[in-house]
Amino acid sequence: LGSLNAMDAIVLRDNHLTGELPTEFGLLGSLHDLNLRRNKLSGPIPSEFGNLQSIVNIDMGENILNGTIPSEFGSLSSLAALRLDDNQLSGNIPDTIGSSTNPDLNVLLLNT
Repeated sequence: LGSLNAMDAIVLRDNHLTGELPTEFGLLGSLHDLNLRRNKLSGPIPSEFGNLQSIVNIDMGENILNGTIPSEFGSLSSLAALRLDDNQLSGNIPDTIGSSTNPDLNVLLLNT
C-alpha cells in the first residue's frame, strides 16, 4: 500500500473494517483525502500520519481509535479538516494543531 505514491484519495467509509490503522498510509505523499469514517478500526493513530504533507481532509470519526492525537498533525500545512469524533481518544489536543503551521484548518471535530 505504501508504494502507491500517486494515490490521491482513500475513501473506505462505512465498510465495517477492523484492526489497526496501517502505518504505511504515512508513506502516501500525494494523498489529499483519507476517509475511514464509520468502521471498527481500533488502536492508536500512527505518528507516521504526520508525514502526509499533501493531506487536506482526514476523517476517521466513528471508529474505536484510542490513545492520543499525534502532535505530528500540527505539521500538516495543507490540512483543512480533521474529524476524529466518536472514538476513544484521550489526552490533550496537541498545541501544534491550529497553529501557524496549518493555517487552512477550518474544521476540527473531536466530540465523543
